[in-house]
Amino acid sequence: MGKQVNGKKKSKLFGIPKLDDANWAGTKNSHECTIILTEGDSAKSLALAGIEIVGRDRYGCFPLRGKFLNVREAPIKQITENPEVQNLTKIIGLQIGKKYEDVRELRYGSIMIMTDQDHDGSHIKGLLINFIHHFWPSLLRIDGFLKEFVTPIIKVTKGVQVIRSFFTIPEYENWKGD
Repeated sequence: MGKQVNGKKKSKLFGIPKLDDANWAGTKNSHECTIILTEGDSAKSLALAGIEIVGRDRYGCFPLRGKFLNVREAPIKQITENPEVQNLTKIIGLQIGKKYEDVRELRYGSIMIMTDQDHDGSHIKGLLINFIHHFWPSLLRIDGFLKEFVTPIIKVTKGVQVIRSFFTIPEYENWKGD
């Protein structure tokens, strides 16, 4: 693949709109960093609120726009020209065709996927995993490289207070007792 989709371990990136980079991304401590990939801007706001609490040194955030490209079905030209593919490879510091034994060469040591717990969110999550598996299957064998931020699918409230959160519909249905 072309040079424009290959990333490098740089401490500063420019020209990637909406990227909130971790302070340590691309530095000697980059293996301790996690990039949170969110489903759009509203989820990014939630992620950034959490990052403000834990600190910006180890956590960065990037909102994905819509459905991610299915790289297994796409021609090379479409993959190399896809802005999301270009951005992710630069943000993480991935090089096409490289087999990674550890994450010290990358700008981020792990990816956290933060999507809604609905069909679209599951599809986006699958497409991201497919992307990593297709080009860098060795990364999926590195413990802790890929993470998921699980959000509740249903919250039961009384007024403004959340009484209970459910992470699956069957769990909620069972609680509700039809």
